[in-house]
Formats: sequence, C-alpha cells, structure tokens
Amino acid sequence: MKNVVYLFGSGASHAVINAIDPTKQFLTADIRQKIHEKEKDAKVKNIPIDIWNELMDPTVDIEHLISILETNYHHESAQNIKNYYHDAIISLSKEVIEKIDDPNYKPNLYSVLFDFHNIRNNVEKVISVFSLNYEDLFEQTLKFHLNLGV
Repeated sequence: MKNVVYLFGSGASHAVINAIDPTKQFLTADIRQKIHEKEKDAKVKNIPIDIWNELMDPTVDIEHLISILETNYHHESAQNIKNYYHDAIISLSKEVIEKIDDPNYKPNLYSVLFDFHNIRNNVEKVISVFSLNYEDLFEQTLKFHLNLGV
C-alpha cells in the first residue's frame, strides 16, 4: 500500500469555492475591500499612511507587499497586514462554508478525495494532509463528509 500526503494551496480552495458557489470569487479586490472596511471602522492600527496607501492600490499584490515589508524590517506593519488579510479571507469564506451544511450540498475536491481514499481505494492510504490556506474549507468539508458535526 502506498502512503499519500496531500498539500493544498490556494488553487484547491478556489476550486472548492467555485464548486460550492460560483458567484464567489475571492479576488484580491474583494480582500482589499474587506481590509478597507477596517479603516472605516477605525480598527486599523500601526500602519503608516504610505504603506496603507500602497496596500489600497489595486495594482499592488498584497502578498508581495508583505514580503517587501518583511525584507525591509517593517515587521509590525507586515504582521498587521497579514492579520487583516487573514480576517478578510475568513469573512469572505463564511458564506461559502455555511453552504457545506446545505442539504443540497454538492461534492467538492476535498470531499471527492476523502470518498476516494476512504471508500474505494485499497491501494493508497492518506497519512497526512496540509493546507496553506487561511480559511477552513478543508476542515469543514472533512467534518461534514465524515459526519463529525460542525
């Protein structure tokens, strides 16, 4: 029997999100808008105005900006932006995650893989799964698929 390890990146979640709700597209613009809402709520702290303006520029890649800030020793601003980025993704994914419990739920990439390895596959055994994503679509699908309750 072969041992299998899965590593899921953002492409996997995008496929799952698209399968669950094709109207949801977690684009950088959506994430940037959620981060911008924090400014309106006066929750943004410790980010210099020049860095904030760069963050709000639609032509700037947020993850690249974080890397540049870390490289240039702006660790506090980089960490704050990471936190805002994380919160934005969680907020955007809540509506999608709620659909996993829907009785009309459709299988997605994660659930198909669980099904394949748990029911039909006698040749491979999943020994570990890693996700590089901030959201918890993988965990919610696993709970639903294995009837663990959410």
